[in-house]
Amino acid sequence: KMQVYLVLFAVVPLLAIKHCCKKKIVNGVEYTLLKVSDGDLHLGLKCLDNCVYRGPDSPNTICFPPGNYEQNCLEASNHFEAFQSEAKSVSSDTEALYLAKTKEYSMKQFTSLEDKLAWIKKDIENMTGQPFLTPSRKSYLEMVPASKRDKFRTLDSKFDKIIEMIIDLYIDDHLQVHQALDEMEEDMLHETQTDPELHQVAQHGVYAARLGLNLLKTDEEKKNAVDNMILAVLDSKDSKPYLGYRNKQTRADMNGFMNGVVGGATQGCMATIAAGCAEGAAVGALTGLATGTVGLATEAISGGCFSTTSQVETLAGFKTLQEVSIGDFIRTSSGGLETHFTEFIGWLDRQESTPVKMLQVWTSQNLSPLTLTGSHIVFTPTSTKYADELLPGDSLLHWNGTSMQEQQVTQILPTLEFGFWAPLTMDGTLLVDGYLSSCYASFPHQLSEIAMKPVKTLPSILLDNEESQHKDGVRGVVTIIKKVGELLGARKEKKISCGHIPIVASFVDKSEF
Repeated sequence: KMQVYLVLFAVVPLLAIKHCCKKKIVNGVEYTLLKVSDGDLHLGLKCLDNCVYRGPDSPNTICFPPGNYEQNCLEASNHFEAFQSEAKSVSSDTEALYLAKTKEYSMKQFTSLEDKLAWIKKDIENMTGQPFLTPSRKSYLEMVPASKRDKFRTLDSKFDKIIEMIIDLYIDDHLQVHQALDEMEEDMLHETQTDPELHQVAQHGVYAARLGLNLLKTDEEKKNAVDNMILAVLDSKDSKPYLGYRNKQTRADMNGFMNGVVGGATQGCMATIAAGCAEGAAVGALTGLATGTVGLATEAISGGCFSTTSQVETLAGFKTLQEVSIGDFIRTSSGGLETHFTEFIGWLDRQESTPVKMLQVWTSQNLSPLTLTGSHIVFTPTSTKYADELLPGDSLLHWNGTSMQEQQVTQILPTLEFGFWAPLTMDGTLLVDGYLSSCYASFPHQLSEIAMKPVKTLPSILLDNEESQHKDGVRGVVTIIKKVGELLGARKEKKISCGHIPIVASFVDKSEF
């Protein structure tokens, strides 16, 4: 007689039919796999899967429903080979699709680069069935049952370290990198042997890393598949000047690209593992590849500030930046524990849909990231910094709803956003997603404040009015002020690629705050 064993372990459908452990311990009791049922036990008896077990000294057969006790798989079935085969197939298919799309995009001609990028964005959304967004760890982890999040977060962190090691080896010695990856794979998979879910995610992560390396491998002409895709993306009638813009990826580029494909695959797998993670891993890897590659291509496009999804708090409640209008008052801080509201007086620049490469700055306590362009200025407890100068371990000032607190930067990842918004307030500062930020980019904060004093005096004449605030483009007065700043040598210098090593230029001191 079949019985349902009500020990309440693991609040998620863990294993598919072929993924049954031969032996496992649940709540301190060892169980042995008897068979895999042909029926639908998860429907009739509310079991997690079709794995049928027998306990010690008992003739009864049992299956396990959802609950709170975790399982410990003592003896794996052949599902580990199935995981590897699945991950290998997903990686191979994704690579073939990437190469095929490179050819397709190279043949598509548009009048403007922006039109072509919009078409590519729509094409990728149609393929994946997902919005064209850089994979977010926070959003994926929210889809994973709470009982599993810590384990998945730990695995995610291990992949971060592995990617760093891979890139170091790739830059120094291409021949050693695959051997090192084999060793890393063996070590990681050994650590996840007792948890089939983690093992499945790990397999997809490892093969996504192999996929990324394959695409970065150079040919006799010193180009790789990513270079070819970038050229295909940029090849439109108005983008000929961009075609020689990049022919080598910097270390930061490679890190972002590898994080995109590996993070996309593992996080996609995590989010869909209950239903079988192959589809989620494939969509995640493809999305990571797409956003990473198009992000590199859009470095040729100037402009930017905060993302379309960035939020601010107004007297009327929270709004995305694109919802803000003249007359709104936005929460900001003068650097102490308290905050106040400052008037929004117009846009320095805005674009509703232009693609632009940005940075996601992640901090402690699993807060939502601050998303902004690398040249934008943020506040630390003691000074200001351009976003692309931030390093893990730096601190930002963050409003927690009651007071300003320091939040330590844990990770900085590149991302691709469509649309950017550069607001100006009377204070020259604002809290964006809770982080204290300057209204300015590319030039020192204090110098920008001085330059903007006339604009703040007559904003409706020199900057924006009720009609112009809804129009895209950099404002005329801003263009003039920037030109003057450039003549004075105050503009932030761009980071330049030299081989694989990015050169960081020296900047004007920014310790005004």
